[in-house]
Amino acid sequence: MAFIFGLTDRIRKLIGLECTLDEDFSFFQSGGNNHSIQFFIKNFTDEYRDLGDWDQRNLFLMDISSELDVEFELDDDSMFAVFEYKNGKETRMVQAIMDLRDNYLTVVYYFGDPKSCQRLNQKLMNCGQLHACFLGSDILEQTAFYIEQIVRIEYKFEQLSSMFLEPVVVQGVLKGEPAHQGFLDFIRSNRSYFNISAIAGHITDGSQGIISFHQKGTIQVDSCRLSSFMEIANRIFTILRNKYQNLMENYVIGWDETQLNGYMELNGNYVEYRLKRPVEKLDGIIRFLTCGDKTINLFGISERISRKLWSIKSTEVNTMRQIEFEISDSVIRAYLKTGDSIPLLDSVEFFLRTHVEADIENTII
Repeated sequence: MAFIFGLTDRIRKLIGLECTLDEDFSFFQSGGNNHSIQFFIKNFTDEYRDLGDWDQRNLFLMDISSELDVEFELDDDSMFAVFEYKNGKETRMVQAIMDLRDNYLTVVYYFGDPKSCQRLNQKLMNCGQLHACFLGSDILEQTAFYIEQIVRIEYKFEQLSSMFLEPVVVQGVLKGEPAHQGFLDFIRSNRSYFNISAIAGHITDGSQGIISFHQKGTIQVDSCRLSSFMEIANRIFTILRNKYQNLMENYVIGWDETQLNGYMELNGNYVEYRLKRPVEKLDGIIRFLTCGDKTINLFGISERISRKLWSIKSTEVNTMRQIEFEISDSVIRAYLKTGDSIPLLDSVEFFLRTHVEADIENTII
C-alpha cells in the first residue's frame, strides 16, 4: 500500500490536483493526454550498493542524465525525481516522476502528450542504467481480471530457422468482440505457441476508459480513476518485485560465511528452463548467447562439455555482469554469479518466450 499512497500523492503534487479520498470522478480524462507507467529493473553495479540512499539515487540520476539528453531533479527526501528538460524550456508536453524507493525496481509515471511521453520512455529504455521489465504471458493473462471487456489482444511467437528445421510462426492482432474471454481461454490452453505481447480493454471502474498492458513493462490508460490505475500498477509492481527479490535472495550464487563454524559455503541455485520442443539446431541458440544481439547485450565463450551439452560463460566486460549457461537441446540452466546479471536473465526469458517453447511461467518458485 505504501507504493500506492506515496506515488499517488507525488502525482497529485506534480499535476497540482487536489481531490477527495473517495475519488467519485474520473481522474484521467481522454483529451490528447497519455497516462502510463513503465517498470524498470535498476541496472545497479557494486559501486552503488555501498552508498547511502541519497548518494546512491543522486549518482543513479546523474549517470542517466550524462548518458541521455534528459534530466531528473531529485526530491529533498530522495524518494522521487521529477523530469525536467536540460535546455530549460518551460513546457508541459510531458511530465514524469521516477519512483526510486525500491531496491530492485524503478517505476516511471508519465503524463502529457502521447508522442512526447513515448519518446521519453524510449530514451529511458535505451539507457544502460535501466532495463525494461519483461511481463510474460502469465502476467498479462492475470491483467484480464482488471478488464471488464477485452477489446484487443496481440500475440507473437516465431521460431527461428537458425534453431529449427521447420519453424512455427504464430502472430496477429485480434480486435473487438472475438477478443473477449473465450479467445483468452483458448490462448491459455495453447500457451506454447500463443505468446501474448499486449492486451487491452475497458477498465472496471465505470469510466469506460481503455487500459493496455505491454510485455515490455508498460501500462497505458486514457481515462480512469487515479485510485483504479494505481491499484492495478501496485499489483503488477508486487508480482515483479517478488520475482526479482526471489532471484536475488535464492538464485544468485555466492560464498557466505556460516555463523556456526566460520567456514565459507556456496549458496544459490540455478534457474532451469525446460523446452517443450527440443531445439533441432543447437548451434543457433549458442550463437545467440555468445555473439550478442540487439535484444540482449551479452557476449560469451562457448565450450563443449559432452556430445549433448554445452557451457557458455559471459564476457561482459563493461559492467562485469557474470552469467553462465549450460545448454542441451531440451534444457537450459542459467547461473547468476552476481545480482547485476538479473537484467540479462530477463532478456533471455524474453527471447525464449518469444522464440522457443520453454516453460517460463513455472521456472522461478
